[in-house]
Amino acid sequence: MNSTTSTLGQSSLQSSGLSAELRLNPARVRSNLSTSPQCLDSLTERPTQRKSIADKTPPNSHPVCTHGDSQQEVLFTPEESLAFYKKFFSETTADINTQDEYGRTNIMHAIDNDDEVLFSIFIGIDGVNPNIQDVDGTTALMMAASKGKLSFLEPLLAMPKIDLYKTNIKGGTAAFNAAFHGNCEALKAILEKSGYSFMKKTQESKSNTNRTKDKDGKTPLMKAAAQGDLNKVKTLLSNPKVTPNALDNNLMSAAMIAAAFGHRTSAYAILKKSGCKSQECLVNKLLKINSEK
Repeated sequence: MNSTTSTLGQSSLQSSGLSAELRLNPARVRSNLSTSPQCLDSLTERPTQRKSIADKTPPNSHPVCTHGDSQQEVLFTPEESLAFYKKFFSETTADINTQDEYGRTNIMHAIDNDDEVLFSIFIGIDGVNPNIQDVDGTTALMMAASKGKLSFLEPLLAMPKIDLYKTNIKGGTAAFNAAFHGNCEALKAILEKSGYSFMKKTQESKSNTNRTKDKDGKTPLMKAAAQGDLNKVKTLLSNPKVTPNALDNNLMSAAMIAAAFGHRTSAYAILKKSGCKSQECLVNKLLKINSEK
C-alpha cells in the first residue's frame, strides 16, 4: 500500500473530537470490506455506554483490520474513506446524525475542528441532516458562516434540504453570523443562495414598495441594494410606503445587503433614509472589509 495516497491521517482523526464509533481509526483499515468483512465486524466492537458518535471521550483502543492471524495497518484514500463510512453506517446501528450532550453532530465537530477531510466524508453519507440544531440553536451552516470558510459553507449550501433561515437562541441566522464576524464572502454566498443577484438586471421590478416580498423575504429595495443600482435605490427610497429597515428571512436589511456586496453609495443612501444607528456599525464593518480586498 502506498501511504502517500492517504489524506485522512491518524492525526486528523485523533484531533477531531470523535468518539469510539468513529475514532476506531478507519485510516488504519483496508477499504475493500467486501473481501474482508471481518474488518467491519471488528469495528462494531465498541463500548456500549457511549451515547454519541460526537462524544469527545477517546476510545481505549484502535482495532485494525484483521486478515487471518495477522494485523495490518493500511491507509485510506478519501474515496476509500467515504466508501468505508457509507458501509459502516449502513451495516451498523451507528447514526451519522447522533448528537452529543451539547447537541453537536459529527459534521458540527468536523467544522469546529477545521477537519475538511472528515467534513467532506460526513456530508456524503446518506441521510445526513445539516439542519440539526445544538442546545444553543446553532446549525452546521451557522458554524461554517461564523468561521467564514467556504470549504465548509459551499458544500452545505449545495445540499438540497439546507435551511438558510433557522435561528439560534439569540435570534441570529447563518447570514447574520457571517455578517457579524465580517465574513463577506460567506455572507455573499448565503445571500446568493437566497436568490440575490449582485448583477444588474435588464428588466426592472414592477413593484416600488416593500409590500411585495418574495418567499425569501426579499423586497425590491433589497434586490436593488444587492445589485448596487443606485438609481433604483433612490427611486424606491422616495416612496413613502417603502420601509428601509425591513428584514428578509436572513434577518438582513437592505443597507446590510448593499454593504455585503460592496455597494458603498447605495448602503449609505439607505442608512441615511432609515436613520437606523444600530445598523451603522455593521454596515461600516462590511464595507471596510470589502474595500480592503
